[in-house]
Amino acid sequence: MKLPRDLSSAELEKALHHAFGYQFVRQLGSHRRLTTQTGGEHHLTIPNHDPLRLAYPVAGNAM
Repeated sequence: MKLPRDLSSAELEKALHHAFGYQFVRQLGSHRRLTTQTGGEHHLTIPNHDPLRLAYPVAGNAM
């Protein structure tokens, strides 16, 4: 699946709310904390940027 490259944090938060029931809990600086009770309590932290940048995880020590 190809991910959109121009997604804002507000659009992501709205999509997570509709799909999985995530609710905004708090904000610290430029990061927003979302929580859902669907399927057990779970938390997500997303940056409050427009647009969001893609980040790729690095396995192990790349240096």
